[in-house]
Amino acid sequence: MIQYPYALDGNGQIRHIGERSPSPYSCVSCEEPMIARRGPINAHHFSHKVTQCDPDRALHDIAQALIMSAYTEAKEKGQRYYASFLCPRCKRNVKHNLVRSGRLIRKEKADLIKGTRPDLTLIEANGRPAALIEVVVTHDLEEGTRARYEELPISVFKTEPSWEGLEDEFQESFWAEPDSLNLPLCKECNATEDMRQEVDWFLEALTVSTDKPLPDSFLLPRSDYTERQKSWIRFLHAAGAYFPPRKGHLYLQRSKRKDWGLNFHPWYGDGKDGVRSVVLRMWMSPEMKRALKAEEGDLNYERVKTRIEEALPKIGEVEWWYDAD
Repeated sequence: MIQYPYALDGNGQIRHIGERSPSPYSCVSCEEPMIARRGPINAHHFSHKVTQCDPDRALHDIAQALIMSAYTEAKEKGQRYYASFLCPRCKRNVKHNLVRSGRLIRKEKADLIKGTRPDLTLIEANGRPAALIEVVVTHDLEEGTRARYEELPISVFKTEPSWEGLEDEFQESFWAEPDSLNLPLCKECNATEDMRQEVDWFLEALTVSTDKPLPDSFLLPRSDYTERQKSWIRFLHAAGAYFPPRKGHLYLQRSKRKDWGLNFHPWYGDGKDGVRSVVLRMWMSPEMKRALKAEEGDLNYERVKTRIEEALPKIGEVEWWYDAD
């Protein structure tokens, strides 16, 4: 017979057997009356007064209630509540804070995602779902439900509670299984993904042209650039690059500018002959360097450098300057 460590108190709040709280007590799952057994021999627990309900369903409902209670308490106190999991790419341990300003947690909301009834839904202030939590005890997600979840642009955290670990889980965080859906990347992998996207965008930009005018603040003299260079720089400006006032270089705006960046410096030489070449400078933070060293794909120092160098002849004479510090 299962010894229930949790029950609802007289105020409808979930309570551990070790807490002194208002009676009468009732089951979290079936809501039938329960007795707090705190004798000197057996482990303290709650038990049903009459017939015990389905223990698998009770485990599911208790875990669900514990997550709701812990999240709500953390939000009210301005604290954090985490989903812990393995990064889908590098398999590092990740702790992802779920608490956000204005974000609420709701039980079994069926009207947000058609054809599904998630166990728990995190909802933003604008009413849109931010993440889903599924508590799995005996039956995994149905195939149709999983297929719908895979199409969502949000994470679906799947957790599998057990009676043995119930008292140690869910207080400050819960463990999300590796087969959860759409899990976010860790900080390091997310940074390398941003870098990959920016490098790909940069390489694509080399082959695109636009006739949009350059701003009056653009670096002078413009006549010193080839037509191909002008066309490319116009594209960069139209796509989001900007020219800092009184500085002789061009910034790309696609990265978060915390871990790495690509800058473009016109080199005027002695200042008399106009622009002699364009210097490309790439810088990285120590964290980014460590992340790239662990990268198993095509994104590392030398390969990024090679990819860019192979494309640079398309815009004329460009020198490479790699900032390794």
